Amino acid sequence: MRSVIAAPFIPISFQTHSHRAAQGVIYADILKQSGHCDDIDINMSRSNVQGENAIDENKYQDFNEYDRLYIYHGNDRPAHSKDLNFFGGVKLFPHAYNIRNISKFKGEVYSVPYDMPDYASLLNNKLTKFKEKYPDFTNKTVRDFYDTDLENLKKIQERSITINPVGPWDKLVAGDSHAICMYRPGWNVNSVPFKTLHGALEQGLETFITDPNVKHVEFYFGNIDIRHHVCRLENTREVIDELVNRYIDQVSKMSYTSKAIYELLPIENESRTLPKSGFYDGKPFWGSWQERTDARKYFNEQIKLKTKNTDIEFKEWITPEFYNEKGEMDFKVMEKPKSVHISREYYPYWQGLEYNGIKKTTLEDFFS
Repeated sequence: MRSVIAAPFIPISFQTHSHRAAQGVIYADILKQSGHCDDIDINMSRSNVQGENAIDENKYQDFNEYDRLYIYHGNDRPAHSKDLNFFGGVKLFPHAYNIRNISKFKGEVYSVPYDMPDYASLLNNKLTKFKEKYPDFTNKTVRDFYDTDLENLKKIQERSITINPVGPWDKLVAGDSHAICMYRPGWNVNSVPFKTLHGALEQGLETFITDPNVKHVEFYFGNIDIRHHVCRLENTREVIDELVNRYIDQVSKMSYTSKAIYELLPIENESRTLPKSGFYDGKPFWGSWQERTDARKYFNEQIKLKTKNTDIEFKEWITPEFYNEKGEMDFKVMEKPKSVHISREYYPYWQGLEYNGIKKTTLEDFFS
């Protein structure tokens, strides 16, 4: 059976520096590696690739070439959202063709990773209001919207099966939204957006491990605490000491075959433009670059010191290429054009470049 994963409105980007696309690629690989499908294509948009590399976006437009469609809703859309937000509005939204094409699909449908929203009703309401306001307006975007098969889209929603891609593996990484960068085949990732280390400790780290068969665990929390919280207080080091002690205490009490904690990311220049979704209390960060850099350095040093001679591994994974000449995290390693996450090509274990048709050159390739 032929399978494809696609996003319903904004397509999965071909660009490797998209955090939203990275999650879609990871889901695709988990579905393949876990045996849920034999192989899988990713419906990617390459509209911003220019020149001779520009590829027709219609490549996957006939979704009925496939037997099975996995609909990925994007890690930027909350499961409880009751609205559709189109960049540019109904008149100018550049991807109206995408939902039009998906709406005509007749095969098996899986909703990833939560229940299928009622896109048919949401879109119908939005188009009805638009038509009332602009009864005679038309352009390609609007025609694509009007050509959406809302009745079949309802049927797609009704027969969709919800699936949270998880492999049958005994290895797990748990953390905030940054944790997806630690994915590699054979490892599941429980990535919880906006979850601070403080919040995770209050909840209990064990609650992030829901599979009783897990034997190997890794944790990647703390970046949000450094960005937004610890520098608000005068006793920053004491706050970090408490976080580190509680972190290590909870992990040390776990009886898994192996346990690890990851070091935190360097701090980027303050000029970095960040999306409002990453703001806290109306600000993109709290504390100067130097204050947050000192906090991050102290946090990492304390984790390294206090896990020495224990059964907890401290994973130092940041390479020199992450830094610019000023010692800041280089913008080149980060998602473009803005965001706090690193770009997929800088993930430490697995970059999924094969899904982009990119083959990494190895020493064997060079000599052959």
